[in-house]
Amino acid sequence: MAGIHCSINQPFRSQPVTVDWYKADTHMRHNIAEVKGERIKLQNINYTQNASLYIYKTQVEDSGVYFCKFNNTWGPGTQLIVIRSIDPLTAQYRTNMKDGLIIFQALLLAGVYCCYNATQTKTVGKE
Repeated sequence: MAGIHCSINQPFRSQPVTVDWYKADTHMRHNIAEVKGERIKLQNINYTQNASLYIYKTQVEDSGVYFCKFNNTWGPGTQLIVIRSIDPLTAQYRTNMKDGLIIFQALLLAGVYCCYNATQTKTVGKE
């Protein structure tokens, strides 16, 4: 779960506060879209300048910059970066395979070098 909190320093006195949340690609608000969905939970209390956005079961696609909007006043953007998780056993297996391939390449290169060196030695010895 990811939680993003937003607050505005502008007092709204006694009027009810409406809060909307938006997601953009960058802090420049390019490709901005309203945040909604079944994994999204919004929390705000009327007459306050604080709001929260909760995203359950976060996915890589949830990465972006989230903005709150209090009664048509934009709040600061908060960047969310979601990385995919990886199983430690899978990571260790891949590391071992990579290391094995590096050793195999080194041995193969040494073999090619020895063969080349041996043919050069025979060529020089015949002269």
